[in-house]
Amino acid sequence: MRFITVDATSDHMAEMSVTARQQDKDEVFYQTGRPLRECLDYAYAVSPLSKASYWDGKLAVVWGTETFDKTKAVGIPWLTATPAIYKAKKEFKELSVEMGKQLREGYLYLANHVYTKNTAAIKWIKWMNFVVYPPVRHGPQKKMFHPFDWRSPICVQPQAA
Repeated sequence: MRFITVDATSDHMAEMSVTARQQDKDEVFYQTGRPLRECLDYAYAVSPLSKASYWDGKLAVVWGTETFDKTKAVGIPWLTATPAIYKAKKEFKELSVEMGKQLREGYLYLANHVYTKNTAAIKWIKWMNFVVYPPVRHGPQKKMFHPFDWRSPICVQPQAA
């Protein structure tokens, strides 16, 4: 069995807002002060890449990249999952390889924040070769989040003066 991935729709966002892992719901609320459904609808509306992946016929994950600054090729990767991903760890890693390529396509730099208590997401972000930084207070409730980022190998980094 493998994941089946399709272009996401607003119906996928509605379904995910109900079936998502609690830690994803908490993370989104602590980061934005808004409910998951509202944030997924926004992410879907503004992201050139929005995908939905199914496992065993059930929606398991929605993901994509929001363009933050098109002229500088900067994006914000996002992902929300259901507990189904725990039943398919090996297959989810395989999906993640393709997902990583698609999330990064057309971008020189990606960045976001992950809630410190969302340990499964932190492990996945590290596995996806993002750099995870020490936690900082973030969002309206000032909860602890790890900033994380990825730079394309061709991205020129500023030199110290």
